[in-house]
Amino acid sequence: MKLNTFKPTKGLRNWCGPTALSILTGRTIGYCAKLSAEIASRQRYRHSYNQGWHSVKHTAKTIKGVDNSEMEYAANKMGFRFKRVVPVADNTLFKFMEDMTGPIWKEALLINVTDHYVVAQRGICYDNHDTTGTDSRKFWCRRRKVLHVWIVERIK
Repeated sequence: MKLNTFKPTKGLRNWCGPTALSILTGRTIGYCAKLSAEIASRQRYRHSYNQGWHSVKHTAKTIKGVDNSEMEYAANKMGFRFKRVVPVADNTLFKFMEDMTGPIWKEALLINVTDHYVVAQRGICYDNHDTTGTDSRKFWCRRRKVLHVWIVERIK
């Protein structure tokens, strides 16, 4: 699967989850942020002191973080699926990308490093700080630990 050019939406800040979805799917950041906000609003609950549990309402402008299940659900709604790849324990992004060989090298990958989502393909990494891509050996968060990795595929 070929990665897409990042499509910004005027007035929206690029957070890592919606940006990763935008790069993977080719949709605008506005669409991805809105979808992420809708999913997060349905799935997340917050407890306020003496007020009980209630739903947290998110909008495209207020969505900042998404979790793995929300990313997968959003991707599925846009026609993509995730196949889990088990990374070596305690690998940094730098080491994971350096050790990556064979067919996985060409695949579109969604990588969850410590508190951040990164998209990678053929040794080039993309995120909300660098939407044009940088060599993984020079990428700004290359020393963060890889927690989860998925191969992203279009559903046929």
